[in-house]
Amino acid sequence: MNTFATRAAEYLPLLLNGLWLTIAITLASLALATVLGLTWALLRTSGIKALALPTRIFVECVRGIPILVVLFYIYFVMPDIGIDLTAFQAGVAGLALTYSCYIGETLSKTSWRVRSMCCARTGTRCATGRANF
Repeated sequence: MNTFATRAAEYLPLLLNGLWLTIAITLASLALATVLGLTWALLRTSGIKALALPTRIFVECVRGIPILVVLFYIYFVMPDIGIDLTAFQAGVAGLALTYSCYIGETLSKTSWRVRSMCCARTGTRCATGRANF
């Protein structure tokens, strides 16, 4: 048991460093994904087909690619085309890009659902801006 305690004490600083790095990547990618997801949702629900269609295609394509493939592509392929990112930056960019598409899809579908519920419940009052929630 004494051997386990000494080994655990030896690796504890390394594990704590990994914990803080994981928290930092999570918070940074969450902030960026929220902003990008809101952007995708606004473009998708704008009503302008020149904006909505490319956004829909982009979101569907990114959602179809596994996250690990996106992370590998950003970290290993992007330097070949001249974009060098650190491991931290590549992780944040990959996670933010992938999860922003999920957030954008959720927000755009939610806004559509709220609008349809509003008009179904209140009839024409939705068109005049006098909807009651």
